[in-house]
Order: sequence, then structure tokens, then C-alpha cells
Amino acid sequence: MNNQNETYLSSQKSIYWPGQIIEKDFVGYNKSMDRMEKIKIQIMITLDQQIIYSQNEDILRVVELHDVLDKPEIFNNMEQIQSLSWQGQYGQNRKKDGKWIAFWNKELLKNVGGYYKEGQKQGLWKDLFLNYMR
Repeated sequence: MNNQNETYLSSQKSIYWPGQIIEKDFVGYNKSMDRMEKIKIQIMITLDQQIIYSQNEDILRVVELHDVLDKPEIFNNMEQIQSLSWQGQYGQNRKKDGKWIAFWNKELLKNVGGYYKEGQKQGLWKDLFLNYMR
């Protein structure tokens, strides 16, 4: 992988360790106040390879990690935690392999996604921008 791609990927991923709890400020929409605001979310990587997003001890979402050697991709705002999912396959080495597509509230996001080979993006990709929300 070239340095430009490594820089791009590292900007989307952070180093988290199993058992560690990270508190991160996220942006979320407050319906009652009709505005965007910062929300503190706790992110925990568990020893059994899950990412747990929680707020005030309420679990918002649990995501399974498949490739424990790779840095996990962390959502960047409350709407992503609630609505964004990726669908694709994993190879025998538990790395992403083949076509991957994105969904928002279980609805396919057209023209988003691409192909992985042994955990590495291949060819032309249509990515979401970092703080994507609808």
C-alpha cells in the first residue's frame, strides 16, 4: 500500500485495545431542540472481539470484529451508529473479501462501496465522507 492510502486509512481508524473504554464526542441531532449538538459516547473493544457503543450506560450498538489484527473502523457520528451498515463477505483469513456495499436504515446506498481482496481495498471505491449523515 502506498503512503497516501495509509494516511487516508489511518485518518479513518484509531488504535483501540481490547478492554479499553474510550469516551468520544460525537455529533448528533437533538429533535427536541431542533439542532445538532455534541454527545459523549463510550466505545469499548471487548476481549470477545466486539465494539460496544454506549451512552449513559445504555448500549446503542454492538459491532462484531472479524479481523482482530486490523485497527477497527469507528463510526464518526450518532446517525452512523444508528443507521449505517456495510454488507460483504469475509475470506478464510477473516479479512474482508469481495464486493462490499453500504446501507442506511437497511436501504441500499446507491453507488457506494467497492471490492476488497484479503482485507485491502481494490480498484475504484466510492466511499462515504467521514461524517456522512442523511
